[in-house]
Amino acid sequence: MSVGQAATPQRMAHIDPRIADRLAARLESQKPDYLMETLGISVNTWVKIRRGQPIRASVATRLLRRIGQLGDDGCIAN
Repeated sequence: MSVGQAATPQRMAHIDPRIADRLAARLESQKPDYLMETLGISVNTWVKIRRGQPIRASVATRLLRRIGQLGDDGCIAN
């Protein structure tokens, strides 16, 4: 990117607070290595999820697929 050129905005997404609460209840630890191993996310991303802040859509999709909340069609399973 050159000086004065705007960055391409990234698509952002929110994780449903109920999903975040279920994840928090099941986590054995909130240490960086554990979060990366079990959920595939960083501590910073976990903090954003817990605060209800948006995360990159690609990370949200990967997380939801990993925990079985997103079907192959891209829709959140109920």
